[in-house]
Formats: sequence, C-alpha cells, structure tokens
Amino acid sequence: MTDGTQEKILDAALKTFAEKGYVGATTTNIAEKAGFSQMTLFRKFETKKNLFDMVLIKNFKAFKSDFESILKDDESSNTEDFLETLIRNLAKLADKKFELIHLLSNEKTRVTEPFMAEFINHLSKHIENNVQNDKIDFNAFAASIFAIIYIISLSNHQGTAFIDSEEILDKFIDNSVLLIQI
Repeated sequence: MTDGTQEKILDAALKTFAEKGYVGATTTNIAEKAGFSQMTLFRKFETKKNLFDMVLIKNFKAFKSDFESILKDDESSNTEDFLETLIRNLAKLADKKFELIHLLSNEKTRVTEPFMAEFINHLSKHIENNVQNDKIDFNAFAASIFAIIYIISLSNHQGTAFIDSEEILDKFIDNSVLLIQI
C-alpha cells in the first residue's frame, strides 16, 4: 500500500471519527470515504483501534508543531498584546485543526486524555512565563481559553447562529486582560 493510500485513509478516518465519534464510526464508512475497500484498511491498520490511535498520533504531531510555532512567535512586550496575539492565534489554529480538536474534546479515552493534558499544561506554562500575576491559577486560565476557543470554533463549523464569534473572542480577550490586571 502506498503512503498516499495510508494518508487518504487517515484523513477519512479523522473526519469520520470527529463527526461520529469512535463508537459511531465504522471501518466501512471510513474505507468508503477514503475510496478504498475495508480489506485495504485492515491490511494497513489491522483494527479500528489501531487506526484511531494512528489518526491521533499523526494529527497531534502536526497540531503540536503549529502550536509550538504560535508560542515561539508570541514575543509581545506587554500583557495585553501577549494575550490578544496568543488567543487570536490559538483561535485560528483551532479553526484550522477543528476536526482534531473536536475529536479530542469529545472522546474521553486513555489515548485522548494525555493529549489534552499536555496541551493545557504547555499552554499554562507559556502563559505563566509571560504574565506576571501570582494570583492566577494558570491551568484554569489555560483551560478556559481552550473552552471558549472550542465553543467559537464549534459554532463556526456547525453554522450555529446563536453567537457572534468575533464579538465573543474580542470580549473574551478584553475580559482576560482586565482580570489579569486585578
């Protein structure tokens, strides 16, 4: 099997797992979406669980690389600029990698939980290194950033009209800056 075949299966699997969840997704659906037979899928990945694990590993590596780039490029001179740049860039990343974020947020497994914990922990440490305020629980703050960004991204991808994404993001940034200054 070619690498192109494997990539097509992994891409179709990410879309299917994000849409239907691990339990709801079938290898038949994934194979059809990828344009291959179920036999081809099983030759490469052997089990649905192996396929799921490979989808997470492949996509989290790409996500982590993009995430690390955001953190490296975030060299703001003051807290307000730092938070605005960080949160806006994370919102763009969440939109770009929505299927992975959605999958990680909805599948509570031994595989997904370490990915989420690593992301929140890394974000928390980055904020703590750039925001001078010893009254803040940086893990809780990082988790709240992730939560609002996920809700905004979910709204954007599902076409939910109950929130104005840009307005919510702007107000969240403004409120975050105000709370940091207290």
